[in-house]
Amino acid sequence: MKSMIFDKVVDATYKLTVEETLEIKQLLEHNIIEAKKEDIYKNYKISSKQERNGTLTFSSDIKSLNCFL
Repeated sequence: MKSMIFDKVVDATYKLTVEETLEIKQLLEHNIIEAKKEDIYKNYKISSKQERNGTLTFSSDIKSLNCFL
């Protein structure tokens, strides 16, 4: 179902004027930036809590850091 809605949205964007397309682009870029800000803030809150609890760990070992990815 999601792909059908996505397909309709994509098809509809091809029918927009250049000005409308640019406005959609600006809105999407703004939404992406806001979502990234929210993720950064969420990660900050998690790490702050870990630091207060004494469970925050630091490492320079590449193998152990790769485990977090």
